[in-house]
Amino acid sequence: MLLDRVIDILIAWNLRFAQDPGICTRIFKRRGKRLLKELEESILVIEKTISAVEKLTEEQNQKATIIDLCSGFGYTSMFLSELLPTSKVKRIVLIDKDFPHHSQAHCYSGDTSVSQHINWTHLLHH
Repeated sequence: MLLDRVIDILIAWNLRFAQDPGICTRIFKRRGKRLLKELEESILVIEKTISAVEKLTEEQNQKATIIDLCSGFGYTSMFLSELLPTSKVKRIVLIDKDFPHHSQAHCYSGDTSVSQHINWTHLLHH
């Protein structure tokens, strides 16, 4: 069941990011209320995406490129990256106006001095 898999992912994230309290705090902000709200809003998209990707055939070397528009923090893509088989996914692309442009040095260094940009270090460790 999808809910059981999601719970396993949350436990794994807690363990994976435990060494970096900043990332853990951002993921589980406000005791996880934000994460639960985002999951509730995206669960149908996650289910439909899983269903569509499962229909791809490995024999024909079909791989999905998933575009996550208005991805915000990236929860939907983070869940999909854990739930989808890597053999059927070429890449997951997150697009949000609040992400820093990839050519800006601070976007890779974790610099949060530019307040209008989403700090996406949690995605680099994923």
